[in-house]
Amino acid sequence: MCRYLHGPRDNGMYYFRRPTPEALRPIIDKREFFFSLRTKDKDAAKRLLPYHEIETQRELDAVQAELAVREVAALPVATPSPAQLDAERAQADWEEENAAFWVQFTQEQEAQKARQAARQPHKEAWERRARGSTAEMRPGDAAIVDLLREARRDSHPGMLPPSGRWDNALPITAQTLRR
Repeated sequence: MCRYLHGPRDNGMYYFRRPTPEALRPIIDKREFFFSLRTKDKDAAKRLLPYHEIETQRELDAVQAELAVREVAALPVATPSPAQLDAERAQADWEEENAAFWVQFTQEQEAQKARQAARQPHKEAWERRARGSTAEMRPGDAAIVDLLREARRDSHPGMLPPSGRWDNALPITAQTLRR
């Protein structure tokens, strides 16, 4: 508790004496805090010590904070090279284009699914009609069914349906329509 208490001197006064840390001496510009407590009574001097310890510690802390700011300010700031900046811009551009591509791709896929769902009832109706005889159909519809059957026959040469005839054996499916 009394480590900073010094005295009495020739005049009988007690003094506060606290050394300045080496690292802070260039900023504070003094080797120690040294001043009179203006009392000749040792007990009174001891009671004054905590106040002066706190005050000197506040000053040391402020100087320490200032030194830390100076050290941080003195650190070199890493500036990216022009090549690195170009690479980062190219990467950002690519990521933006890629994100836009996937948004568009997803929208197109959803639109295609919606179109397929809208056509499904018509496909089912054509499949039912194609299973029947073309003699009962209008000439335009019969021509479409004949074309589909020929396309099926051309895509699978050498294969005959179990009945041995192509005319009524081919159900029209989505796969047949894609070929």
